[in-house]
Order: sequence, then C-alpha cells, then structure tokens
Amino acid sequence: MESQRQKKIASVLQGDLVEVLQGAAREGGLRGVIISVSKVRVTVDLSIAKVYLSIFPIQQAQALMEGIASNAPLIKHELAKRTKHQLRRMPKLLFFLDDSLEYIDQIEHSLKHSENPIQNPDLLDKRKKSWLNFSFYIAKRYLFTKSKSKAINYITLIASIGIVVGTAALFIVLSGFAGLKAFSLEFTTLTDPDLKLFPKQTKTFFFSQAQSEQMAAIDGIASFSEIAEDQVLMRCDDKFLAVRLKGVDTHYPQGTIDSIVSYGDWMEPDLPQIVSGWDLSNTLGFKTYDITKTIRLYAPKPGTGQLMSIKDAFKSMKVVNVGIFQINDDLNNSLVFTGIENAKYLLGLPKSAVSAIEIITTETADTPQIIAALERLFEGQVVVKNRMQLNAALYKMLNTEQLAVYLIFTLILSIALFNIVGSIIMMILDKKRDLKTLFSMGATKQTIQRVFFAQGILMTVLGGLSGLLLGVVVILLQQHFELVMITSTLAYPVVLTWANVGIAFSTILVLGIIASRLASWRIKKVDFVA
Repeated sequence: MESQRQKKIASVLQGDLVEVLQGAAREGGLRGVIISVSKVRVTVDLSIAKVYLSIFPIQQAQALMEGIASNAPLIKHELAKRTKHQLRRMPKLLFFLDDSLEYIDQIEHSLKHSENPIQNPDLLDKRKKSWLNFSFYIAKRYLFTKSKSKAINYITLIASIGIVVGTAALFIVLSGFAGLKAFSLEFTTLTDPDLKLFPKQTKTFFFSQAQSEQMAAIDGIASFSEIAEDQVLMRCDDKFLAVRLKGVDTHYPQGTIDSIVSYGDWMEPDLPQIVSGWDLSNTLGFKTYDITKTIRLYAPKPGTGQLMSIKDAFKSMKVVNVGIFQINDDLNNSLVFTGIENAKYLLGLPKSAVSAIEIITTETADTPQIIAALERLFEGQVVVKNRMQLNAALYKMLNTEQLAVYLIFTLILSIALFNIVGSIIMMILDKKRDLKTLFSMGATKQTIQRVFFAQGILMTVLGGLSGLLLGVVVILLQQHFELVMITSTLAYPVVLTWANVGIAFSTILVLGIIASRLASWRIKKVDFVA
C-alpha cells in the first residue's frame, strides 16, 4: 500500500520525466517516436523510483531503452534541476519497458481481423497455443490466486484438504489390507504346496514307481512328496481329541517346516514319532519328548461285518511327540505330522496307495502345462489344484473384504470430492464479471466451461498426488518404525505396491472428473448478456 507521500513524489516525477525524455528524443533527431511514462513507483524509503515507459513504435523500444538506461545519470541530473523546489533528494531512477499497450494492441488486432483464435481455433497451432492451454492458464490463475471473498478461499482450502486426506486414507487402507492379506496367506506357503493331486472319487489312489519316474521327468517340477492323511483320534492319558494326521515322506520340504518348529525337532520318518501343533499339545497336556505321557493314535479299521469289541473297531499306535510347531490357530489345534509309513499302517493303506501328492514347482514353471501333463499321466483319475484353489474359501473371503473396504472408502472419498462442486460454483459466481469480459471478447460458454473443468482437474490431480505422497510416507514409516502394533511383538502389516498407487490415483481422478464436469455445467445457466 503506497503512502500519500510516495504517490505525490511519483506524480511529480512522472510529469517532468515525460518532458525530459520527449525533449531528448526531439533533440536527438528521433521523428515519429512517442515516449510516455505509464507508471512510476517509489519505494518506501524514497531512495528508488521505478519508471515504466511505453514506446511507440515498439520496434525501436529495445534500442531506446538501452540508450535511456546508459544516460540515467544525465536524466536524473536534468530532472533534479526541474524538481529542486519540490524534492529535497532525487531518488535513483530505474527504467523498465511497459509492453501492456503492445499486448492489448495484439489482442485487438487478433479479435478484429482474420486471425481471431476464438472464431478460428486452428490458428492456435501456429501460435503454439490451444484453448486447452488458455483454459489451463485461467484455471491456474483462479486456483492459486486468492479471492477477495474469504468464504471462497476457505471452501477451496477445505476441498483441497479433503482430496489430500481422502486419497491418503484410501491408499493407506488398501496398503494395510494388502499387508493383512499377505500376512494371512503367508501361512499357506508353509503347509500348502504349489500343486496338489487328489483322487477324483475315492480317498486314495495308487502311485506306481513308473509314474513316479515319469513325474520327476516333467519340466517345471522341482520335487514332490507322497502324502497319506486322514482324520484320527489322539489320546493322551485320559484326554481325547480328533486331529488330522498327515503322513509325509523324506522328500517333504523340511526346510519350510523346520522354520516353524518352535520346540523340539522334526520327526524321523522310520520311527513312531509325531510333530504336533502348539494349541493341540496344550489341550492334551504333553510336551516334546515327554516320557511321562502316553500318547496314542486311533484310526477306524476298514472292513465289514459285526464288531465284537471296541478294540476290534480301531487300530492304534503309540507315538512320541518330538516337536511342536506354530502356524495358525486352525492348524495349531488340529494338525499332526508323522512318517508316511506310520500313517499307512494306522490307516490300513496298501504300500503303493497315497492320499495325495504334493508338488513344488520351479520359479520359471509353466503351471498350466504341468497340470495338463499330470492329467495325462494319471489318465484323468486325479484332480490337480494350485495353492489358490487349495485355499479358495480364504482367497474369496479376503478378496470380498478388500472389495467391500474399497467401495466403502470410495463412497467416503466421493462425498469429500464433491466439495469441488461447491468450490467451483462459488468461484463461478465470484468471477461472473470477469467471465462477462471474456464472453464480450468472443469466448464461448464452452470455452469458459473448460476453464472451470480444468480448475477441478487441477485440484484433483494436485490433491491426489499430494495425498499419495502422504500415504507413501505413512506406509514407509510403518514398515521401518512399526508405529502401529497389533500385539506387543507384531506390527500392523502393510505392503507398498504400485497397483495400490494406481488404484488410488485412478479412483480419485475419475471422481474428480465427474465432480468437475458437474460443476462446470453451471456455466450454461449463467447469463452473460444481462
């Protein structure tokens, strides 16, 4: 805000400078040159005066400005003689070219002649401009320039914050749920193979040595294990519990199991040993190598006819628990490992019979090709399932929950984004006078509509990117510093993926486009003629 003293000094300087400069031009032999002082700005301390000059014709402006700048001391001296009775001290003169008249002249020339970019948008390619650039420029000015109305500024700020927070929240939730999904599925990799063969109709099928050799020759199969499993009854002293007995051979991936065996060791396949779950051992009250406890496994005997006693109905085996594993609550309370020969004996299975075959594939394996080869090998008598099919219920539950969470947060985000509509409509009402000026200069309603559509897109993109950046920072902090804990030892799992980045940004962009389009349609109701 200029003081009255600054304005008075500027007025004095402006009047005398016109005479000095114009007189110098005449003395220098410059004919047809007009030099005018469009504006003078004096600093608060009155030490510097910024002089803005308009020169016609504009072609000579640059050369004249260089000459005036080099002769600034002489001009200051001449001006000091003229104002010695009005000013005690002459400020330093700094000269600048004011090209606003040229700019206005170019606009008028374009609008009045054939090169009117509003009527002929094809001309914009020649000028390396487009109406998109024009709309974007005006939208940028409206967005980043404070309005005279504080209410509009607050509404715009609230809308922008809503976009940032909404995008960050959506991305954080997706990353958190991806972490929970990975955490839940992590345990399936410990017990479930890449592929598993089941009999189609019966509980078991025969697996010959020739088939074993042919399976080993299939490209993409790293290893496979024969499995004999079924439900049995487990007894410790006077406690009983139904468990799933899983007999495995020496090819079973012990490295994976060894990583989850908390206490004790992995069993010896040729000995009557078992490895049980943590919850199961607590329920029945035994530990590893506990000689004070008698543990027996019972399985119903196959056959027909009348039973004469309970002993005739079950086959039993005395075993020793040598290890305790921890996987998840379900398996910890129901699963028991033993050697496959022990399981076959207890279940009454022939030597060549198996309940399943578990296969580990190579990293570069072609899974569909392997499945087709296995179906040909067993002549369609088995069913081949991958890990996802083995845990179909779990995958379906997780995917359903993820979709539900995404839809809920998208709904919340859409409500926040529709603040854009209110912000743009308020901006349209506030800038109605400016819009009338654009309309009078030849701009169509469609062009003006693009301005506010571009403003909404700008708000969405900038807010979305800021929200994503905030979300990424939060996820990285959680991964490295474990800010949120589920238990005292377990941090809330989060996963940072490009897929979630794309989903969050695409969602915010689509909703922003819809909101911006709805808001910009308000222009159709504005009367620019009245």
